[in-house]
Amino acid sequence: MNVDSGSYGAVYERYSLDEDNDEPCGIGIIFENGEYDGFSRSDLEALKVTHTGRVDQRLKDYHFENVIKLSEDYRNGMFDSVLKSK
Repeated sequence: MNVDSGSYGAVYERYSLDEDNDEPCGIGIIFENGEYDGFSRSDLEALKVTHTGRVDQRLKDYHFENVIKLSEDYRNGMFDSVLKSK
């Protein structure tokens, strides 16, 4: 992943790897340069990721389908309200 320290990102999904437990164990983040990845809670702590508190209603209900659609949504400006409004 090619993301500079201090880059903004938007959470596009919360996921659980345990089918019997709906409690999210990780999140998917897409960054201002279009790169994306998934992070566990320990990853977030180790990387010192901070939450800005900004919530966009369109993203609140965003449904992640696959990375092709995620990249298309990024190119179409779906995440601009968060990623380009520093």
